[in-house]
Amino acid sequence: EFAHLFAGLVQLADWLGSDTRFFPYGESGEDRNQWVWSKAQEAVETIGLDTRTWRLSLPKELDFSAIFKVGKPHPIQAKMGINELGPLLILESETGSGKTEAALWRFAQLFQTGQVDSLYFALPTRVAATQLYERARQFACNMWQGAGHEPLLVVRALAGYESADGNEAKKLPDFKVLWADTPDDQKAHTRWAAESSKRYLAAPLAVGTIDQALLGALQVRHAHMRHSLLSRSLLVVDEVHASDAYMATLLAHLLKAHLNAGGHALLL
Repeated sequence: EFAHLFAGLVQLADWLGSDTRFFPYGESGEDRNQWVWSKAQEAVETIGLDTRTWRLSLPKELDFSAIFKVGKPHPIQAKMGINELGPLLILESETGSGKTEAALWRFAQLFQTGQVDSLYFALPTRVAATQLYERARQFACNMWQGAGHEPLLVVRALAGYESADGNEAKKLPDFKVLWADTPDDQKAHTRWAAESSKRYLAAPLAVGTIDQALLGALQVRHAHMRHSLLSRSLLVVDEVHASDAYMATLLAHLLKAHLNAGGHALLL
């Protein structure tokens, strides 16, 4: 389990350290020891791996009504605001009862208290993920409204249909990505996680299909990195009851590794 997690961290460091946008080539003989550490800190802050500034900008007590623009929370939603419930929760309720808001509220509470740094909302279909993406973006905007800080980046983690903070990705040769047809856009670096499906789980907030998380539980390429990135997250799995026997077995394996690595999970 330790090797699985550590190998993923090494893979992430290799990918990030090989990106010349964060670590440009220097002149020969240049003393880069101090420089490289400052660039590393800048890189992890830019892509949202280090979320301390976002957390510190939040008020001490979050307001459910202000974040979701509704009245009082339903009982199941209020229950998700209790921190002492444990790392694995199962929420069962009828359609339309507010389970999505309950899951986002759960993330808000865990994020504010430093128990997670990110959220991956896993859905069974691409259509469902696309519909939830805009709701997640609005949630992030409302959560940091008036906080004096830009909201966390929200990624639509769908291969071939990537989007981050509402901007569409355009694939270029040599594995490069152009954002919003603006080559010099300074915010483009923040969307690093959305530029490859292997990086989706590096996003602070991501909405995608369940397969992106399950690939971290299979013996496939970059499984280590996916698992390591997910370990800092609240993993929300929607429509979990619709899983077939194969997916249920993979999910059980994934949840065991995720929880043992210190992650949190919520099954809807």
